[in-house]
Amino acid sequence: MKPIRLEIDGINSYSKKQLIDFEELTSRGLFGIFGNTGSGKSTILDAITLALYGNIARSSKDFINSNSQKALVDFEFELGMGQSRRYYKITRRFKKKESKDKFSSVSDSVRLMVKDSSGEYQVIADKVGEVNTSIKSILGLEEGDFLKSVVLPQGKFSEFLSLGGKDRRNMLERIFGLEEYGSSLSIKLAREKKDLDSKITSIEAIMTQHENISKEVLSELREELKELINKKDSSQKSFELLKKQVQDLKELESDLISLNKLEETARTLMERDSYIGGLEEKVEISMSVTSIMPDLLEYRSTKRDIDRARKELAKNKDLIADLESGQKSIASKLEDLIKDLDTINAKISKTESIKTMDSGQLNRLNDDLNNKKLILQKNIQEQKSLNETLDELKSIGQKIMDTKDSIKQDKARLELEETRLREFEDLNRESKLRTMAEDLKKEWLDSIHEGKCECPLCGSEVKSPSQIRIDHDMSQEESYYQENLEKKKKQCDDLWHLISKNTGLLESYSSRKEKLESTLENLSKDLMDLDIEGYQKEIYELEVYIKDQRNIIEGKNRAYMDLMKEKSQVDKIISDYKLESTRIVTDINFKYQQNQDYDKLIVEKTDQMDVLYSGLNLRIGKLGLEVLIGDPDQVDITKLKREYTDLDKIRAIKLEIEDHKTKKTQLDLKIGELRIKIGENKLDKEDLIEKEAEYNKVQDELETLKEKETGLSIKIKDTEERLVLVNQLKKDLKVYSLKMNDVKDLEKLLKGNKFVEYLSQIYLKNIVLDASQRLDWITSGRYAIEINSDYMFVIRDNFNGGMRRSSDTLSGGETFLVSLALALALSSQIQLKGSAPLEFFFLDEGFGSLDSELLDTVMTSLEKLHSNNLSVGIISHVEELKSRVPMKLVVSLDEKDASSKCRIELS
Repeated sequence: MKPIRLEIDGINSYSKKQLIDFEELTSRGLFGIFGNTGSGKSTILDAITLALYGNIARSSKDFINSNSQKALVDFEFELGMGQSRRYYKITRRFKKKESKDKFSSVSDSVRLMVKDSSGEYQVIADKVGEVNTSIKSILGLEEGDFLKSVVLPQGKFSEFLSLGGKDRRNMLERIFGLEEYGSSLSIKLAREKKDLDSKITSIEAIMTQHENISKEVLSELREELKELINKKDSSQKSFELLKKQVQDLKELESDLISLNKLEETARTLMERDSYIGGLEEKVEISMSVTSIMPDLLEYRSTKRDIDRARKELAKNKDLIADLESGQKSIASKLEDLIKDLDTINAKISKTESIKTMDSGQLNRLNDDLNNKKLILQKNIQEQKSLNETLDELKSIGQKIMDTKDSIKQDKARLELEETRLREFEDLNRESKLRTMAEDLKKEWLDSIHEGKCECPLCGSEVKSPSQIRIDHDMSQEESYYQENLEKKKKQCDDLWHLISKNTGLLESYSSRKEKLESTLENLSKDLMDLDIEGYQKEIYELEVYIKDQRNIIEGKNRAYMDLMKEKSQVDKIISDYKLESTRIVTDINFKYQQNQDYDKLIVEKTDQMDVLYSGLNLRIGKLGLEVLIGDPDQVDITKLKREYTDLDKIRAIKLEIEDHKTKKTQLDLKIGELRIKIGENKLDKEDLIEKEAEYNKVQDELETLKEKETGLSIKIKDTEERLVLVNQLKKDLKVYSLKMNDVKDLEKLLKGNKFVEYLSQIYLKNIVLDASQRLDWITSGRYAIEINSDYMFVIRDNFNGGMRRSSDTLSGGETFLVSLALALALSSQIQLKGSAPLEFFFLDEGFGSLDSELLDTVMTSLEKLHSNNLSVGIISHVEELKSRVPMKLVVSLDEKDASSKCRIELS
C-alpha cells in the first residue's frame, strides 16, 4: 500500500482544510514530517488510521476540533503489484454529538471507491459496516496490525531489543495474537474439561435409571408375547364361527319379516286395478281429440282471418278518401312557395354581382399594401446590417487592443524567463565544477595508503579515508538543476510560440477591420437615400382605407347571407311538401293494393273454410266424438284442450299407469325370490338368543387378549428403545472418557505457557533471520543478529573476526541500527497477514536525544533503507534532521486561524 493524497479538515488541531500530496512527498524515498511539539504531526498518522478504520490509534472519540461541528478525512492510496495494482479513495465525514455535557464524534457519511479502467472512481461501499469490512478485506489487516506494521511510535524504538525472554514472549504473543494458543487456549481447555466432566456425570446418572434393562429381559417379554398371540388366534377362530351362525339366523329373521310386508303391499295394489282401467280409457279419448285438434284449430283460424280482412277493407276505403283531400291542399301551397323562391333568387343574383366587384377592388388594395411593406422591410434590414457592421468593427478594434496587450505581457514574461534561464545555466556550470572537484578528491583518496598522510594543499595530517564523509547529495543537486534548466527552456519556447501566434491574429484582425470600414462607407451612402417615414405614413393611410372598405363589404355580405338563409328555408319547406305529397301518393297506392289483396284473401279463405268444415264432420263421426264435440262452430275448444290435450296431465296419467304396472311386476319378482331363498327353513327364537349370548362372551374374551397383546408390545418396544439408549450411552461414555484423557494430556503440555513459548521462538527466529539480512545490508555487511541458547539477542561483528557481543554493550548508534532492523523485520512479519505489502513506514521517534555523530549514523542508515518499493518517513522536531532529508513536510500552528498548516519543502 502506498499513500497518494490526504485531506484533513476539522480533526484535532486542523480546524481548516489541509491537503498533503504524498506522491510528491515520497518521490525521493526518504521524507520527514517536522514541527514543534503539539503542532499536529502525529495527527497526520491518526487521520490515515481514521480514514481506513474509522478510529484513531489513541481510541479517542472526541477528535473533532473544538471550533468545528463537523470533520472530514479524504484518503487516496494505491495497492497491489503489476497489473493487479488498484487505486482506492475513501472519504469519511463525522459530526459532533452531545451527551450529558460531553462531546463525542459519530459517523455522518462514508464512501469507498475504486478507480476503473477509464480513470473514473466508482463507489463499491457506502455504509460504515460495509466499508470497514471491505478495507479489512483489501488490506488483509486489522487496525492493530496496520498500526504495528507502518508506525514505530515514540519510546518504542529499542523496546524489542532490550526486552527479556518472558517480556519478549508476551510482546510477540500480543502482536501475533498468540493468546489463542496460550491463556485463551487454556481457558478453552478448562471449559472443554468441565463440559466433558458434566457429560460423563450426566450419562452415569441416566444409566442408573436403566439398571434392569438387558437382552435377557427383552427375550422373556418376547416369549410371553408369542404365547399370548397363539391364545388370541385360537379365540379368533371360535369368534368367527359363532359370528357366521348368528348372522345366518338374523338374516333368516329379516327375510321372513320382509316377505310378510311384500305380500301386504301386493294386496293393496290389486285394489287399485279398476281405477287404473279408467285412466287408460281417458288416455285413449285424449289421443283421438289430439289427432283432430289441428284441423279444428285451422278451421277456427281461417274463419277469424276472413272477419279481420273484411274489417281492414272497410277501414282502408275511409283512409284513402282522407289522403286524396290532403293531397289537393299540399299542391296549392307548393305553387305559392315556388313563386316566392323566384323573387329571392333574383335578389341573390344582383347581390353577388356587386360582391364580385368589391372583392376585386379590395384585392388590388391589399397587393399595393403588401408591396409597400416589402419595400419598408428591405429598408429596415439594410439599416440593421449597417448597425451590425458597426458593432463588429468595434469588436475587432477591441480584439486588436487586447492582442497588443497580450503580446506586450508575453514579451515581458519572455525576458524574465530568459534571465532565469541564464541564472540556472550559471548554477548548472557551478554544479558541474563541484562534481569535477569531488571526482578529483575521490581520485586522490583512492591513491593514498591506509594510516596517516598529508594533504597536498596545506600539508596537514589527514585521518583514515574511512572517516572522510563524501557529500551524497551532489548528484541529486545536479539532477535538480538540470531538470529545472530544461523546464525553463521549454517555458521560453512556449512563450515564443504564443507571441508568434498572437502576432498572426493581430494581422488578421487589422485586415478584417479595413474591409468592414469600406463596407460601412457604402452602406452609409445607401441609407441616406431611404425615406422610411414616408413609406410608413403611406402604409398607415392605405390600411385605414382598406379597413373602411372591408366594413362596407361585410355589411353587404350580411345582407347576402340573410337572403341565402331565407332561400334555404323556402327550399326546405318546398322539399318537405314534395316529400309529403310523394308519401301520400305512395300510401294511397298501397291502400288500393291492400284492398285488392283483402278481396282475394276473403274468396280463398271462404273456399278453404268450407272444405275444412266438411272434413271435420266426417272425422268426428268416424272417431265417435259426436256427443263430446257436436257442431265445430259451437264447441268450446279451450275447455276441450284443457280436459284432453294438456300434455302434462296426459303424461302424468301415463306415468301413474306405468308406475302401477312396474310396482306389481317388481313386487311379484321379490316375493318369488324370497320364497325360494327361505325354502323350508324355520326360525327358532330361543336358539338365536343362545347363539348371541355365546357370541358376546367370546368377543369379550378376544378384546381382553388384544388389550394384553397391545400392552405387552408397547412394553417390548419401550424396552428395545431403552436398550438402544443404554448401548449408546455406553459408547458415548467411552468416547467422552477418551476425550477427557486427551484433555488432561493437553493440560499438562500447556502448563506454564510452554506451547506459546514454542510458537514465539519460531516467530523470533523468522524475525531475527529477516532483521539480520536488513542489518547486513544497512551496515554494508559488518553486523548480523543472532540468538543464543537462552533466546537472547547477540550481535556478530563480521569486521572483527565474527566476534559476538551482547545487545546491552552496543553504542547508541549501533543500538539504533539493530533496533531499526528488528522493527522493520517485525513489521514485515505482521504484514504477512495482509493481502499486499505496505510501501511506507513511519518512525515517530524522539531523535532529540541523539548527538550529531549518532544522528549522522541514523540518517546514513535511513538513506540506505529506502527503495522504489519502500518510502521511509521521519516524524521529528529536531532541526538538524531537516537538512539531511530530501523532502519534508513542515507542520506549524497558525495562531491567527488557530489551525495546523502543512507545506512541502525541498532540501
